[in-house]
Amino acid sequence: MYKKFYRKKGRRMTFVRKLSLFKIDAKELWSFLFAIVLILDCRSMYGEMSITPNWWNMGLLFLLIISSAGLISTNRMSKYKLLKGLSFLIVITMYFLFYGLMKPDNLQNIIVYGSGFIIIFLTCYLIDEDDRKGLILKYRDVICVIAVVSLFFWISGSLLKILGPSGYIYSKWSGNHNMIAVPNYWYLFFEPQTSSLAGTFAQSLPRNSAIFTEGPMASLNFSIALMGTLFIEKNINVKKRNILIIAILSTLSATGYIYILLALGIKVLSNSNRNKISKLLYLVVGVILLLLTIYFTNFIIGQKLNNGISGNLRLDDYLASLKAWKNAPFLGVGLGNDVYIYPYMNTMRAMINMFGLSNSLFVFLAEGGIYFMFPMIIIYTYKIRTSISSKNYNYLYVIMSVIYFSILYIFVYQYVMFFLLNYIFIENGVKGEKNNYE
Repeated sequence: MYKKFYRKKGRRMTFVRKLSLFKIDAKELWSFLFAIVLILDCRSMYGEMSITPNWWNMGLLFLLIISSAGLISTNRMSKYKLLKGLSFLIVITMYFLFYGLMKPDNLQNIIVYGSGFIIIFLTCYLIDEDDRKGLILKYRDVICVIAVVSLFFWISGSLLKILGPSGYIYSKWSGNHNMIAVPNYWYLFFEPQTSSLAGTFAQSLPRNSAIFTEGPMASLNFSIALMGTLFIEKNINVKKRNILIIAILSTLSATGYIYILLALGIKVLSNSNRNKISKLLYLVVGVILLLLTIYFTNFIIGQKLNNGISGNLRLDDYLASLKAWKNAPFLGVGLGNDVYIYPYMNTMRAMINMFGLSNSLFVFLAEGGIYFMFPMIIIYTYKIRTSISSKNYNYLYVIMSVIYFSILYIFVYQYVMFFLLNYIFIENGVKGEKNNYE
């Protein structure tokens, strides 16, 4: 079944297995499996249905371990790198355990989240730099397939009504912990929401939520994939970029719209491989895109605060998280303890039964306190300074994109967040220099 071949690497030979049937090497398979696990864990509807089995999260953790072990086994590493990785592992594990000793009532969540973070850290650290970037692009490739399928069902089903739902599922993702009926298209597409984009449209339209729990979560996954295409891929795949942009637009998510304008504006302005006339043209286009971003952001914020509850709920989330953090500044209220943030919310939210949180950064501050937030601040500050001083602007834009996602989307303990954090930590950030962590 397997076909053996060898590839020279200096004086040494590396053994690579290829599946003769599919012509895909083992590393590709493990990379795709790893990417699929990140996607399924990032608020996919499959994990939030009434029929979701109890072993779903453990199953994803098992697949994460298997794919991580497979990826690590396909990479060659020195004893020094392995020992250094184990040293980091011990430090991170002790850091989580020490937190557990100080908050024993939070031990179960610490073990669950800590295990996912540590497994992803080891994977990112022990594989090569190109493979780390390759994982983001594999994630992008899978998301592009999901985007194409979702656009087909969104247009032919949600908008034109040519196709009808194959049935309904009940989703736990409702903001008030009650089950809601969601139209389902053969489990390939779900239709949980409509939106008027804060009153921008005269009537509400169905959002393209793809396989995710809501439009914003689809927008998050499409935006992460777009980030990889614009700022990590060496030669931008224009078709995939356009697919992702159209997919984000179909989610009717203002956060996604703003990211498109920001990312494209920055990419155009930073494009230096042009002659003088092209540079001037790109400068004009880039400035226009950034000005549109400012105008659109101001417009949407005004619309959300004046015409809908979405903006007011988001603002209240920030305030409630800060108040909860002030009550337990060093250790926070405990990882995953959202319920300890609820008492600090506006009392009107209890009346309308809307307790869902909408951002990661402030929730993480409230739940992990300075204990977990301070290392993040130090690492991000150092990496931003390094990327600016070495003029590695694409790496800087990745960091700023992750900060943007953290402020405006809720995915604080998802595997993809752990992966992005570890990617930023392990990447050197110095343009053209070997990664000094390896």
